[in-house]
Amino acid sequence: GAALRRAGRMAGLPLGAPPELVQLRRAAALDADVALSFAGYINPDLWTSRNALLVPDIQHEYHPEFFTAEALAERRRLFGASIAHADAVCAISAFTKATLVERLGVPAGRITVAHLAHTPLQDPVHGLLPPAEAARRVRRAFGLEAGRYLFLPGHTWHHKNHRAAIEALAILRDRHGLAMTLVCTGGAREAQPALEALAAARGLAAEVRFLGYVDEALLPALYRAAAALVFPSRFEGFGMPVVEAMSYGCPVVCSSTTSLPEVAGDAALLVDPDDWEGLADAVRRLATRPDLRADLVARGFLQARRFSWRAFTLTLPAALRRAAGP
Repeated sequence: GAALRRAGRMAGLPLGAPPELVQLRRAAALDADVALSFAGYINPDLWTSRNALLVPDIQHEYHPEFFTAEALAERRRLFGASIAHADAVCAISAFTKATLVERLGVPAGRITVAHLAHTPLQDPVHGLLPPAEAARRVRRAFGLEAGRYLFLPGHTWHHKNHRAAIEALAILRDRHGLAMTLVCTGGAREAQPALEALAAARGLAAEVRFLGYVDEALLPALYRAAAALVFPSRFEGFGMPVVEAMSYGCPVVCSSTTSLPEVAGDAALLVDPDDWEGLADAVRRLATRPDLRADLVARGFLQARRFSWRAFTLTLPAALRRAAGP
């Protein structure tokens, strides 16, 4: 009690100030015409301001089964109220815009699409890593052989669908005689125990490697030396690994659903995320057809250039002006 009263006096607030007054004082202290929120929701301290909101996705509205009851209720409350309250809404893809219209009834005219982008990390000596240098780095850092592994960056959340990649790995070995390693980076999440058990059950415990978080400086080499990016995600608001892979010269096999066709364009092999045999066949085609691989890499470089932080930044002022009002 005494500590709270001292804090209130230091903030210049009267004793027992109502929450609304506290919020108004905090907003005034910001001295901002418009608040831009990037997390998909608006912090309560900003509700008295005019707001522009960047929305990554509303996955919970399409796959509630991937969330606990408590997390689902919280996301629906927080995201729904923030989106309804925002004076202007930015979506990170046309797909995300469509979901906001379809599930939350946001008028399409209120939504600006601002695609994300990726700036490739350039080696100070080599620029874009030559394949031989990338091969040396992944061998030294991880004991991996270039061209003999598939890369799947992403936390082991259920919607990332690592299972499809593991099942495809088994199909490649059993039906096509193609032995590959699946290399996964990112944090261990809810699906991790089941994925480890699946790999063991398929006799792939040694071939499915979970590296956890890796040094960002090693990511260009991991992409560059991979046989392919496999990204069978069930739901993406944008799909950053696809752009990352294309910008590093890594061919892409990804889902044919949600935002991924929009981001991949004609520079990837698109597969239904539930079609494990189709995923395996796409990898087999890349592994046995150098012409297809070279074509996808060339298309990927061009497609990746369509997404730039300059374009993203130039899109935001329109949303900010809309939020500021007349």
